[in-house]
Amino acid sequence: MVTGEGGWFTHDRFGLFVHFGLYSGLARHEWVMTRERTPAQEYEKNAEFLRP
Repeated sequence: MVTGEGGWFTHDRFGLFVHFGLYSGLARHEWVMTRERTPAQEYEKNAEFLRP
């Protein structure tokens, strides 16, 4: 028997992996820099808006 509201989550072996980085502010995938061929200097400008 699983107790607690979220007990089923652990019992059923679900997990959660949070992706967080400069790309999250762009609201796109983690490979945004590579796939969109963004130069490093341009991509680094996003650090100004990252507030972890």
